[in-house]
Amino acid sequence: MKYLSTIVCYCNAVILSIFVLTSCESKNDDDISNKEMPIYVYNAPCITWGASKTFVKKQMDGFKLLHEDEHTLIYNGNQTEDLISYGFDSNKLFVTNVFIQCEKATTEDIKQSFIGYLPQVGYNETTYLNEEKETIGEITTIEKDGINYHCISWCNFELVID
Repeated sequence: MKYLSTIVCYCNAVILSIFVLTSCESKNDDDISNKEMPIYVYNAPCITWGASKTFVKKQMDGFKLLHEDEHTLIYNGNQTEDLISYGFDSNKLFVTNVFIQCEKATTEDIKQSFIGYLPQVGYNETTYLNEEKETIGEITTIEKDGINYHCISWCNFELVID
């Protein structure tokens, strides 16, 4: 499963490269009336696969850019999330991560982000697939400086497989 390795490696690289944390707590104002749409307890990240860095930067207007290099954009979160990171290959978005302190949201809350995705058998109900969106998602828990974080990742499986 090459795409899962990519998600895990990218997630770990982001954590090791930069981990500046400041966040504000507030309620998510998303309309949750449509049960077929994902429900986010954090700001929904950009998962427009193949988007340029310029496009993602426009989508992230209002967020503080913490780090930028050829392959990465990392933003400080505005609400529940602590960090939002984006990975690029040939200036095309292929992976997105959101980091949230575990005390701010439960795994069950996070799973609502994957409404419309199919849980993948054999992955402890933490890996999800949406073929229509060409997206695989994963929820992992990591520890940094004694604090546990949810790492919610999305990856475009078409760009990773190519």
